[in-house]
Amino acid sequence: MIASRRDIAALSIALDPGNLGTVQLFPAGRFSARDGRPATSSGIDEWILDDDAAASLLAAARERKTPYVIDYEHQSLNALENGQPAPAAGWFSRLEWRPGQGLFAVDVQWTERARAYIQSGEYKYLSPVFTFDRKTGRITDLHMAALTNVPALDGMLPVAASSSFPVMEKPMHPSLKKLLEIDSDSPSDQEIEAACERLATKISGYETEVAALKEKTQAATDPTKYVPIEALKELQQEFGKLRMQHESREREALIEANRAKLPTPTLIDWAKSQPIEALKAYLESAPAIAALTGAQTGGKGHAGGDGLSDEDLAVCRMLGLKTEELKKVKGVS
Repeated sequence: MIASRRDIAALSIALDPGNLGTVQLFPAGRFSARDGRPATSSGIDEWILDDDAAASLLAAARERKTPYVIDYEHQSLNALENGQPAPAAGWFSRLEWRPGQGLFAVDVQWTERARAYIQSGEYKYLSPVFTFDRKTGRITDLHMAALTNVPALDGMLPVAASSSFPVMEKPMHPSLKKLLEIDSDSPSDQEIEAACERLATKISGYETEVAALKEKTQAATDPTKYVPIEALKELQQEFGKLRMQHESREREALIEANRAKLPTPTLIDWAKSQPIEALKAYLESAPAIAALTGAQTGGKGHAGGDGLSDEDLAVCRMLGLKTEELKKVKGVS
């Protein structure tokens, strides 16, 4: 839904040379210009100044730190275009709401030149510049005023409201233009509505993408579909421990079942240090040797008398070593 837009207008009011300290800025109630505005420049038929709108204008005046300026023929608005100076004709700060009559400036201070123009009849009307709500027509702010001679309304009190009415759109803020992707400084209602619809469609697309990403993220953390990394590491560690225990038991069983192929403590210690698959491969090809007991030689020698025990000779046979090589290792002469 598009927020209400506000336009700026200038309204001319007849001056009373006998009471220049108080001037009427707006009539009360509903009013419009003789040239058809605001209907010819916006979507409303009349401007409205009621009690609520007046109260808002009075509050804004009390908050101002500087007085409202009155210039000549709205030159303050036109200076940037024509490059001409915009001298002040007067100033005012205090506003007064008179129900049934309108809004008045009650402390106007005119310059000597402006006062002379008014008293000589060279200027007869005051034209306030104001902001109004384009949806409702209610006046929302007072900006300044100007001396002018182009009235547009009749039938007021000694200060009759009228307007030459240069209606100006407030330029759209650059950030808003960028957001809505609009090039014009003063786009029409239709252009703004279309831009808002495009933006709403784009936002809807973003929301769909975010929802899909959120669903994907939630699925990735679903414990029924995925295992958390810490739990996986812990499971791997437990599996490793169980595997080592199983291999240890299997290795002990292999050694026990193949004592004939591992007749010495040295070979048994060696077998305990081997990977299970390597041990299996060795035991498949190793010859079985009858263990010699200490009852035959007391474990200190053999019939050959070369200083090697029966176990030493068994190791030589299993490993294909010469007795001389083993004797050198053991230091036996």
